[in-house]
Order: sequence, then C-alpha cells, then structure tokens
Amino acid sequence: MRSIAVIGSGVVGQATGRGFIRKGHRVTFVDVNPATLQKLQNEGLVARTIEQVDWNNIDIAMLAVSTPTQSGRIVLDHIEAAARALGEQIQRLNHFVTVVVRSTVVPGTTEKRIKPILEMASGKVAGTDFGL
Repeated sequence: MRSIAVIGSGVVGQATGRGFIRKGHRVTFVDVNPATLQKLQNEGLVARTIEQVDWNNIDIAMLAVSTPTQSGRIVLDHIEAAARALGEQIQRLNHFVTVVVRSTVVPGTTEKRIKPILEMASGKVAGTDFGL
C-alpha cells in the first residue's frame, strides 16, 4: 500500500484519487479551494491544503492541477504554482518521494518547466533526491 497525495482535486484529481483508494492505497486530496476540501471531507475523504499535509507519510505526489487553454495555448500558471508549493514541501523531506505529472500538458513540459521549478523550490535534484 502506498500513500499518495493528489494535488488538484477537480474532476481528474478526484477520479485518480478514488481509483487509488479502490485499489487499497491511502490518498490525501490536496486543493486550494476550501469548498472542494469541505466537500471531500464531508464524504469521509482526507482532504487538505498543501501546507496541512504530513509529507513525511507521502510516497507519491501526483500533480493533477487544471491546465486550461486560452487562445489555443495551454496555461501552465496553476501547475507551475502547484509544483513550486510541492517543491517547498519536498525541501523538508528526508525520504524519497516520486512526483507524477497527471495534468494534461504537451510533451516536454515535465522536463522543461516542472522539473526546474521543483528543483529550484526544493534545492534538490530530480532523479537523485526525488523521482519525477
């Protein structure tokens, strides 16, 4: 059994997290929207802001943040902010955590945009100090 944090608790994040729960994993839903957190908590699920999560108990962090399109281009503001906040949490960890980009992004986004943000915010190296 793994302990998974699903960052972004919209349609994709909830479907992903609920699927892992059905497979027996522990899931913490993470979101910035208090109404979403309250809804999930009312359903008996673990839902927190990123600062409230006990990251010492997380093995996998899944970025399932919305990536809307605007004028035909993907807007990465939300996932980049989530990656920065996650990197700040990874900085404090003494164990290896694997980060998975579950959001809809074009090929190369993880390596060119998300990885540098995670490394800068955490002060750690992807592939050595955390998985990506």
